[in-house]
Amino acid sequence: MYNFSRLISISVFFFLIIPILVIVYASFSSDAYFLLSDSNFSLRWYEEMITNDKWIFSFINSIKIGLYSTIISLIIGIPAAIWLKFTNKFYNFTIAVVISPMIIPPIISAVSWFIFYSNIEFYNNFVLLVISHAIIGLPFVILSVLTSFNNFDKKTVLAAFICGANLRQIFIKIILPVILPGIFVGSILCFMSSFDELIIALFLSDFSTRTIPLEMWSGLRENISPVVLAVTTILVLISFISMLLTYLLQKNKYR
Repeated sequence: MYNFSRLISISVFFFLIIPILVIVYASFSSDAYFLLSDSNFSLRWYEEMITNDKWIFSFINSIKIGLYSTIISLIIGIPAAIWLKFTNKFYNFTIAVVISPMIIPPIISAVSWFIFYSNIEFYNNFVLLVISHAIIGLPFVILSVLTSFNNFDKKTVLAAFICGANLRQIFIKIILPVILPGIFVGSILCFMSSFDELIIALFLSDFSTRTIPLEMWSGLRENISPVVLAVTTILVLISFISMLLTYLLQKNKYR
């Protein structure tokens, strides 16, 4: 039974990973179409990716939106997670509200925000995208920080108060070291959720705020180019590094 389950797991893993490997392989082809031929190894599409202004522009946009939305999520999420840890008021309701952006389909969120922003005459721009991506990334920060508190005893804070520590000292010397891994993990997940987001960008971005996923979508529909394969390979590499960092941070936390 164990060997059968292991075989199924390995089969599912290869079923999921083979399409990615095919894309990586095809990205080093010199063919002008999405073909798996015997063409020579080439960095043609990677060179075009780093020399084409529209790809560079979309990369910069994605990074800027991801960073700003992550910062906003951290500013809101860290105090919210600490408050949730040290109070039992409305805990379940607040958690339900917090995780709602993860449960609601992105298409529903995108349409709702588009209608709302249009009604208040707040049309597609950079700030709008940052706010929307921050809302999407906020649950990752709050849940990651809350997870860091799993083995934390609240009596430690009470003991620090009794010993004369103020709130700043308690946060810096007691709480911050405990939640630091959660902050890093939440930041990585928040940034990647913003960097990979397509549906919201389709509704809320304009020409000046085109992101990498939106440029890839455009490249597949309007101007089919193997540069998309090179960009996909880079995104896979970024995602792998992010998952590796997340794993190492979690591993060090529970060591």
